[in-house]
Amino acid sequence: MTPLVKVPAAGSLVWEGSCGSGSLAAAVAQSLDAPDGPFVRSYAQPAGVVEAAVVRRDGEAASAWIGGPVSLDPPTVVQL
Repeated sequence: MTPLVKVPAAGSLVWEGSCGSGSLAAAVAQSLDAPDGPFVRSYAQPAGVVEAAVVRRDGEAASAWIGGPVSLDPPTVVQL
């Protein structure tokens, strides 16, 4: 998956290297018809793989989390 973030107030679209919230949302959506218990998926993205997990209980998402290796780029200052 290649995340594309839209910010309507700024009128911008930005391609991201990875997206934790999008990966988690995808896992929750894909687990809707899954039986109770753990549902785990790995999402390959340009900056690496994000693993997302959902635990379903009584047909509902009871808990969820993401994981995988993380690295941070140095901060960038943008002057307008």
